[in-house]
Amino acid sequence: MKDFKKLVKLLNKELDSQKKLLKLLLKEQVSIINMKQTEISEIAEEKEKFFNKALSYQKEREEVVKKILPEEKFLGHKFDDLVLVCSDYKTKEELTTIKSSLKETVEEVSKINKYNSSLIKQALGVVSSTLSILRTSPPESLPTYTGKGTLSIESQDAAFNPNAKNLTREA
Repeated sequence: MKDFKKLVKLLNKELDSQKKLLKLLLKEQVSIINMKQTEISEIAEEKEKFFNKALSYQKEREEVVKKILPEEKFLGHKFDDLVLVCSDYKTKEELTTIKSSLKETVEEVSKINKYNSSLIKQALGVVSSTLSILRTSPPESLPTYTGKGTLSIESQDAAFNPNAKNLTREA
């Protein structure tokens, strides 16, 4: 029973960590939309810490599960099979509730992470297009306008200049 309590405590830690990661991903989303590179970099470092923590929790969980069920018995079984072995009704309920919450939170984390990834791809596309435009040299002579908002005489096409000589208009 003591090992099941450890498992409940550990799963609650994981759930708390996933909820914090979810908040971090939402913060990252805002930073991506606002193109705040410094914040995005800081968040990436924090996400790395969450990843390392998740690996640590996974190892701890595996050790606890091994104490509850020998590895050969648990191999290939699901979490629900582990819950069935628990004899305490209250602990079974806790495990089931945590499983549901964890599953829901992890799915939301995955969804937001995918969305953030697509936002980053779009932002990179915009940056790439902007760089491409900036690298393209402008035409030799760009049209210039007068103070009244009309084209200067040098920029006008002779065919549309009423003062041009020796030009005939034909349709």
